[in-house]
Order: sequence, then structure tokens, then C-alpha cells
Amino acid sequence: MLYRGHPLRTRSRSQKNASTKLNLIVMGQTSSGKTAFVRTMCEYLRSTVIQGTFKESIPMVLKNPLEPTTATYSVSMDIEPEDDDERRISLTITDTPGISSNLSLLENQLRYLCMYIDHQYERTFLEESKVRRTPHATDTHIHACLFFVDGDKLRQSGRLSDVDRYMIRMLASRVNVIPVVGKGDTMTPPERQRLKTCCRNDIFDVFELPVYGYEEMATSDDEQEEQSNHESLSSPTSEKRGSGSFMLDGILDMLEACVEHDDDDEEACCMKEYLQLIPFTVIGFEQDPESGRPLSQQKNKQKRTKKKKTRVGKPFLGRYYPWGVVDCCNPEYSDFVQLVTMLLSSHHRDMLRSETFERFYERYRTGRLMKTRVDKTMALESTMKHQVH
Repeated sequence: MLYRGHPLRTRSRSQKNASTKLNLIVMGQTSSGKTAFVRTMCEYLRSTVIQGTFKESIPMVLKNPLEPTTATYSVSMDIEPEDDDERRISLTITDTPGISSNLSLLENQLRYLCMYIDHQYERTFLEESKVRRTPHATDTHIHACLFFVDGDKLRQSGRLSDVDRYMIRMLASRVNVIPVVGKGDTMTPPERQRLKTCCRNDIFDVFELPVYGYEEMATSDDEQEEQSNHESLSSPTSEKRGSGSFMLDGILDMLEACVEHDDDDEEACCMKEYLQLIPFTVIGFEQDPESGRPLSQQKNKQKRTKKKKTRVGKPFLGRYYPWGVVDCCNPEYSDFVQLVTMLLSSHHRDMLRSETFERFYERYRTGRLMKTRVDKTMALESTMKHQVH
């Protein structure tokens, strides 16, 4: 489906080896819109992909019309940076089958997903254990998990589903979790804002789910009492900023103070902008039922004359309704562009990679070393017992 009959940028020799890895994984319940997001993101980045770098773990997996994902697959590509001084981005997006609400199936699916993430850390651990390490070993760590929450459950009850809360808490111990709400075209602007408010309140105040950007703030007894009173009076809407979360307001205040103290603190500025948008609401483009291509392109092509050439660039991605057209990239009702821009920005890219290595990998490495030490101790004790007998 992708990168055929479309001019792509040619990779220059000077940029051949200068790249930064960014590995994303997309998870969520069935019919949450995650696979549509993967396709929309690939189409959106299409004009910036360096020729010859696009690969699929399952051949032609993006060619056919959209169907529920039944097996984990990955698409990878090298993206030309907008700034010539920056490195090109070696991007990998992994899509996973939809999570079941059945508890027995959920446990098996969660175990597989956690093992998949841990396996990437294990590869680094084994590489570090070698006497002679492989120079320039590929970074396969999962730097961020885009978790698609159940929008229908959130709309009906005003709360995250039990499955979503359980999944986010388990995954957040291994990877940077970024909450996303799919199918944003089914929400009115007031409903969209209400769902964001409810989701923030659940994540930061009610259940304290450690998603990416969550910062545990030390509070005194008086501050905790004030927070409790604030939540009881104003939850789930926050009067202070309108974010819907007392904890999130505190984090934003802290970041704002950092920016005011140092105008060059771009990391604090980027994190503040990110937290003000979560959960990201996104829309997937409408596909032609036969080709799987964006339907908007097909309709636009029919309206043009044969003599008129189509303009090369990013395609228009949208959905057609009897009352009008929805642009997936319009920030008025979709956070898609902001999400992709955030993920590919040098500051968030570096922060995600740093957090993955310094926090999650080091945690895995420590646990792995402790397990190895315990196993050796038990083996030694067993040997000594056999020798005595």
C-alpha cells in the first residue's frame, strides 16, 4: 500500500550512518482505533521517508483493507529530518492484536506483551555480558507505548475501564505509556474535552497511573489535606487550570516555574505542552474498501482532469460524511499531528530514550542480576548438600 508510485527522498552518503532509533509499540482493546492510527501515521510520514528504508515484518501487511490485527507485526522506516543539522530518525512501529476484556485471555495477552518488551532489554543485557561486544549494536528497546483507551467505556461511565487501568499500570512498570483515545471523529468538541478531563482525573488523581510525564510530588500533611479537600469539591474538574486533575496542575505549575526560571529549558517546555494535551484524541483516515488506500485521495483524483498533475507532498487524510469532510490532521478536533510531532521531536525523542535506558532497562538489569545471583547461590547450596550425602 505504501511507498509505491510516490517520489521519496534519496538517502545521502553523509547521513547513511547518522541516525537515531525510535521504537514505538501500539496497544489497546479491540476496535479502539490503534491499527487505523498506525496506517494513518505511515501515510502521514510517507513523503519524508528515505527511499529504500521502508520495511514490513509481514510482507504487504499494510496493503489490504483494514482488518482486526491478529498477529504482532512491525513497520520500520528512516525519516529525513526537517533540520539538516539533525540526525535522520530510524522509526519502528509495532502493532499488536487487540486486548480482550475476558480475564483469562487478558492475562495471557498481557504476559506475552510484557515478555515482548522484556525481550528487548534481555538482548541488551546479553550484549553487555559479552567479552567482545558488537560495535554499534542496534537499539531494540521499546521507547514508548501508545496505549489506546476504551473510548466507549470512558464516554458511558466517565471512567477508565478496569482493563485499561490494569493494563496501563502493568505496562508502565516496563515502558513509557502515552494514553491515546481513538475515533475522535465520533466526539463533539465538548464531549472530547469532557473525556480528556475524566481521563486525566483517573490517571493522575484517582488511580495514580504512572504514565509518561507523571511525576510523584512530595507533599506535606497540610498539602495532602488540601489536595483531598480540592478533589472532593472539584473532582473531576479542576478550577485552577481546567485540566481535571489536581496532581496534573501541580506538575504543570512546577514545569512552568522551570521555564520562567530558565527560558532555555526546552525539555520542561516540551513536557508542559505534552501534558496539556494528554490523552491525545486521534482520527484514522477512511480507506477504500478494495485497495486500502485513503478514500479521500481516490475521490479527489476523480475530481481532477487527466491533464492536471497531482501535487507531490503529504496526502490529505480524512473521512467523508453526508454533512462534510473530517480532516484527520486538523488540530481543531484531532491531536494526531501534535502527537506525531511530539514523538519525532528531538527533545521528546531523547527524553523517551533516556527514560527507557536509565529507568526501565536499569530496573530490568538489576532484577536480572539479582535473579542470577540467587540462582547461583541455590545451585551452590544444592551441590554442597549432594556432596554431604
